Amino acid sequence: MGNLMQMQTPVLIVGAGPTGLTAALNLRQQGIDCLIIDKKSEPTKTSNALALQSRTLENLEKLGIVETLLSQGHQINGLKIHNENAQIGQIELNNLPTKYPFIIGLPQSDTEKVLLDKLNTHQVQVLRGTELIDFKQVDDKIEITCKNTEQQTIQISAKWLLGCDGSHSRIREKLQIPFLGQDLSKHFIMADIPRNDHYTLAYDYANGFLSPQGTMVIIPLKSFYRIIIDVSEIPDLNNEKNPSLEVFQQLSQKICPYPLGLDNMLWGSGFWIHEHVVTAYHRTNIFLLGDAAHEHSPMGGQGMNTGIQDAINLTWKLALVEKNLLKREVLPSYQEERLPVAKNVVSKTTIATHVITLKSRWLITIRNHIMKFLLHKKSILNKITQTVSELKINYMGSSYVGESDSWSAGIKPGDRVPSIFQAYLDPNQFTLLVFVDVTAKETAAQFIKEISNNHPDLLKIVVISSENLQVQATEEAHDQGEQLKTLMGIKQSGFYLARPDTYVAYRSQTLNHDAFKACCEKVGIKTPS
Repeated sequence: MGNLMQMQTPVLIVGAGPTGLTAALNLRQQGIDCLIIDKKSEPTKTSNALALQSRTLENLEKLGIVETLLSQGHQINGLKIHNENAQIGQIELNNLPTKYPFIIGLPQSDTEKVLLDKLNTHQVQVLRGTELIDFKQVDDKIEITCKNTEQQTIQISAKWLLGCDGSHSRIREKLQIPFLGQDLSKHFIMADIPRNDHYTLAYDYANGFLSPQGTMVIIPLKSFYRIIIDVSEIPDLNNEKNPSLEVFQQLSQKICPYPLGLDNMLWGSGFWIHEHVVTAYHRTNIFLLGDAAHEHSPMGGQGMNTGIQDAINLTWKLALVEKNLLKREVLPSYQEERLPVAKNVVSKTTIATHVITLKSRWLITIRNHIMKFLLHKKSILNKITQTVSELKINYMGSSYVGESDSWSAGIKPGDRVPSIFQAYLDPNQFTLLVFVDVTAKETAAQFIKEISNNHPDLLKIVVISSENLQVQATEEAHDQGEQLKTLMGIKQSGFYLARPDTYVAYRSQTLNHDAFKACCEKVGIKTPS
């Protein structure tokens, strides 16, 4: 038995997967110290989750790692869907309203390494081979007991505890938070196949095959491609955990009419689909994130992305609370905003899984005819791509977003700030977009001065006008022909308050003290006494 080690940290993060690492990076970028523990003795070695969606790439740009991810990853521009004979439809991502209208295919092990490399520049400590054993609330602190692989006991005192410890979460179990759902009677096998000259499909697209002989999905990456096959109805394979190369060769020849070059296999595995969601995302100052809060079908590549966005949503709030700039009462909005997202992801991925794994030949024929028709409808394609990219996610139902005055157009509170403004937004604080009519320069100047004096550490202020007003602000943006003002539904002069996670917190058609005071009260911003 080793000696007792004692440590203190404002935030303890349990789990060093993509969710936990993102949480730590966002906290450190905002100046909040944290510590990570993980019971695994080394980082992830296998490819696991592969897809980084558009919305996630926007988030990771703010953390300063997106360029590395883009250079290391493989750009996937859409999905081609085939029956047993030919292509029946195609989903293109290039029309998405974002700087990143594509999916980046990258092994989870590489994504974690990029996050870890960035965390190393912030001197964030990751205690590997360290397992959480127990914890208890003592006043406003949490006392956590851990053990490492050398059987040394580690006592950690933290103000906040973030459970990013996966679907078998010890923290969730200790909190006795129900994890409601079911295990689907669906079994899949998957393999990573080295990229080769015999692969005849377009390498910048994922491909799905919906055949009476089976369902198969192929996802390309830089040096290999992932094959996933439904084997639920094949007696010899519906419990297979370690499928052989020969199994993939035989099944792919039945399902796919094109040569794939399956001559070698880097890694193979089998998996079942579990769908569960917690009933609560937090208890006092303990929070659940990622797979600890939700698990579901991998259909659409949503899992890792949902966890990363859990981390972003929670940690900007936690950081501003720690800095005494935001009221602590705002923190439960993490559950209010993210729990509906998780339930929606589970619902949609389950439906999609059932639809693509039909076994009845006549139902397959009907499904493929309907799919062929729908995939030629622009409105349907837009809904699909907005959902898969996660750009459609919004927090319009949140108690901590709002508006004053009457609006007939613009971006609603809780919705994502349009891409054209993203470059102006600060990931470490709120950004106040002040739209100024040229006749209201003096009013705007007084409004901005008062806010700057009262909230010097909370806001970046961007003035947007058709003329150079030279008022006190962090930055000015020229609004040619007042197009931006029209886009945002501003009638004369007004403001939008953007959150650090680039969603609209509040909007007003007026620039005055009362309007911003109402904004602060709604959003939970602390105001000077």
